[in-house]
Order: sequence, then C-alpha cells, then structure tokens
Amino acid sequence: MTRSGIQTILRELQVTQTGVVASAGETTFYGLLPAFQDLETGETHLSLDADGGLATTHLPHGLPASWVTQRDEQGQIVAVKASIIAGYLRGGRFFSHEEWVARGCDA
Repeated sequence: MTRSGIQTILRELQVTQTGVVASAGETTFYGLLPAFQDLETGETHLSLDADGGLATTHLPHGLPASWVTQRDEQGQIVAVKASIIAGYLRGGRFFSHEEWVARGCDA
C-alpha cells in the first residue's frame, strides 16, 4: 500500500455513517481505540503516536516491522502489507470501520 493509499484509508476512516467527519474525541467517546489488523494472521495492534503512547487517531507509528513494506528517507512508514486494515478495538474486539458503521452507534 502506498503513502497515498495510507492517507486515503485514514481520511475514509474519519467519515461516519452520516458522512460527517468524526473527531478523535467522538471515537474515544464510544470506547473505540484506533487500531490496525493483519487480515492474514488476525494480529492486531493499537495505533500509537510518535512517542509510543496511545493515539486518538490512526497513525502508522509503532506498527510491527514485518507489516511495513516501505519507508521514506526519514524512516517514516509509507507502505504496509496489503492485508493490513485500519479499524477500532473496543472491549478487546477488533471492528473494521465498515463493521462499526453497520452496527450503528451504541454508546
């Protein structure tokens, strides 16, 4: 997945069921933690900020090296395996963005 592909996924994840952009606070309000999952293995990792803390939005920092397929000159992740998807963790369960939207907001 290319840098533009990562940016597109991250933008799409911010769109809610009504098409309104969701803020990081809204996903946190519903108990959702931004995360990534490898569809090949089922392995899931929370989204981390540059300092290693939990991120309030989907960031590629801290993804396992085995998921990364390309970095830029500064070492920033610009591509990951095609099997990596972004979604959310809630109550120990991973939800893709589509799964969460389909179930509706149930705070």
